[in-house]
Amino acid sequence: MTTSGGTALQRHRFLVLPPVGFAAGAYALPQSTKLLRQLVPAMGPVETLSGVPVRVIASAASDGTKVVELTADEVALLQAQAPGLRSRRPSSSPV
Repeated sequence: MTTSGGTALQRHRFLVLPPVGFAAGAYALPQSTKLLRQLVPAMGPVETLSGVPVRVIASAASDGTKVVELTADEVALLQAQAPGLRSRRPSSSPV
């Protein structure tokens, strides 16, 4: 995949978090909880609700915060599929 400038899209590490806190709870929509539970650490990419291949690096809980590798566009696709999900890119993200 390339951008209009001809360079490859970079995959970065992101934190994917529930709407409030570090684990899904009363404030999480069912779509967000379901997506978080589907994201489990594995050896290769995992297909998610939106068909985006996600590499899960680490998981704090089955329905909690995940460390994943994605492009910024893929993060937006996940958030469209699971409204309320938050994402943060750590300040240093060696990939």
